[in-house]
Amino acid sequence: MPSLHTAWALFVVLFFLSTTRRRWWPLLLAYPLAMTFTLVYSGEHYVIDVLVGWAYVGVTYLVVGLAERGWTAWRTRQTPPPPPPPPPRSPSDPVDHEVVATVDGVSRQ
Repeated sequence: MPSLHTAWALFVVLFFLSTTRRRWWPLLLAYPLAMTFTLVYSGEHYVIDVLVGWAYVGVTYLVVGLAERGWTAWRTRQTPPPPPPPPPRSPSDPVDHEVVATVDGVSRQ
């Protein structure tokens, strides 16, 4: 108690569900159901063990999801803001020249 066999099967399904095409969802969802049937039929687990295993998966996804959101929010608050952009140049400002190294020496462009 709980059945981690069915919990693992459901974890695998939830992991791949968002990246799998919908036409494969019935096959993907059949995996934890087949695992449940096999474990209950063979006498390895009771039905309540399976339900507690699935609840374990639900609680884990909830806790990890909340922890990820909290971590992201904390990291966002810890990251310093980017520096402000430089003020726009006016036509009266002098033009900056770029220094370029050449074979003969240094020339201005």
